[in-house]
Amino acid sequence: MFSLEGVSLRYGGVRAVSDVSLTFEPGARVAIIGPNGAGKSSLLSLMGGQTRSTSGRIRLGEVDITRLGPYRRANLGITRSFQITNLMEGLTAREQAELACLTPGRRGWVRARGNQDSKQRAESLLADWGVPQRAWDVRPESLSYGQQRSLELALAMARSPKVLLLDEPNVGLTGAENTALVERIAQLDPKITVVLVAHDMDMVFGFAQRVIVMARGKVAVDGTPDEVRKNQLVADIYFGTGGEASK
Repeated sequence: MFSLEGVSLRYGGVRAVSDVSLTFEPGARVAIIGPNGAGKSSLLSLMGGQTRSTSGRIRLGEVDITRLGPYRRANLGITRSFQITNLMEGLTAREQAELACLTPGRRGWVRARGNQDSKQRAESLLADWGVPQRAWDVRPESLSYGQQRSLELALAMARSPKVLLLDEPNVGLTGAENTALVERIAQLDPKITVVLVAHDMDMVFGFAQRVIVMARGKVAVDGTPDEVRKNQLVADIYFGTGGEASK
């Protein structure tokens, strides 16, 4: 179980995240939505360890991970993708995937290139996440934006995560790329907890079993997709007063 207990994040006098407590059961499919500036990406960065909380506790099972950095959280099974792609420019797609597949304790890129298990797993990940074979030996700056997004998701899956955090994974994708992405996410191991931040309501309501609505750094509504669609507060703070969320 992945949990946040009274987590806050301050930037000077501004509270980007304010006293958030959430629990995510293993295998949960959760979407976080809200207007721009609501604290969604900040909350995801607190979960992934890219940002350290001002107060509160974050736990994975019985382990307090509040002060652990992102690489240590990744070793425990928490990985993420970013709203803006975050790839290594000096390595090809295949090399990045092979590096991501290394197990803790192995050091150095030279050793990675000679590791057959890493190579096979890397190629499998690239294929599974829609990176075409012709792009495997290409550096990310020469890939299309959709291919870059696919590569980043492949890297996030390389460590067989327990918790997968996705920040706007479909931004900039074509309609066909978006459809393929949604299908791949739907086919993930049901044991993996997936937390998705998105503005695309079709993606949110087609994916999530639970929807969390944030406003001004706080959790405003937490319920099923149907409950969120019908909630007047959601209509007021996110979709504009006077209609259901689905409209």
